[in-house]
Amino acid sequence: MAFVVRLHTATALRNFVDRVSEVLTELPFQVVNDDSFKGLRINSIDCSTVCCVNAQLRVPQVTGSGNFCVNTQEFMIHLQSIDGDATITLSCDEDDDKVVLEIPGRNGSKRYKIKTIDRDPEEIGLSGFETVHQVHMRAAHLSAYLNLCKRLKYKNVTITIRVVKDAQGREDRYFELSSISDVGSGATHTEVQIGAHTDNNRVELSPDDRPEGAFDGTIPENAEVVYRESFSQKFLSKFCGGARSAGDVLTDITLCGPSKPLIMAIGLGVEDSWVRFVLATVFEEE
Repeated sequence: MAFVVRLHTATALRNFVDRVSEVLTELPFQVVNDDSFKGLRINSIDCSTVCCVNAQLRVPQVTGSGNFCVNTQEFMIHLQSIDGDATITLSCDEDDDKVVLEIPGRNGSKRYKIKTIDRDPEEIGLSGFETVHQVHMRAAHLSAYLNLCKRLKYKNVTITIRVVKDAQGREDRYFELSSISDVGSGATHTEVQIGAHTDNNRVELSPDDRPEGAFDGTIPENAEVVYRESFSQKFLSKFCGGARSAGDVLTDITLCGPSKPLIMAIGLGVEDSWVRFVLATVFEEE
């Protein structure tokens, strides 16, 4: 294992680590340097084994390759001490048990050595999931709902999709987030997609595209439930923690079918760089 990774701004690496820091207590990095991709990857399962993380950050300047694992909190503290516009170098020599962060400066430099953890990289296959519904919704709407559920300590969030088809081969889709407490209190957030093609599984929830007066908050009685599964509020909130809340930012949610996982993809604002969270369903008692 010997590599050198040069990043033009510390912000890119800090955002990358921050996105997964709520889920992973350790960061098993893969330094990749091949014709198809150069940069950093993380493939890991959280300690409770209900969530998988699949992430990558493209970095044009990579020499060598290898794997290393560090404590998430320790690594994040070092990154937070670095100016976001600073150029940084991440390196490790052959057979060294420490990874080095270097920040060159006009009037001096900083150098941090971080002890690595003896842990082999995990090979997690995240391919082969069938996409039943691909949901695109406003990040601000999702974050606001999950924040409410977190503050009210609701355990699970149920995702329900209902459809009403018409004779022209189109359908109205009603996307619902719902939660309920042990004493019967609850919260529901519903959005609608009007006039979608039945052969397209993309559920686009963009209020700007909705005809005026198309949804008054009432779901028709003849709406058919085509999807319903429950997921951990705790993990969904962790996934969305720190997400940008600007009105035009969308979150992609892939629903893989009954009793199958949810996949949430979050872009990092860097080409070919993203974080994917894969979350198993939970059994919600009636």
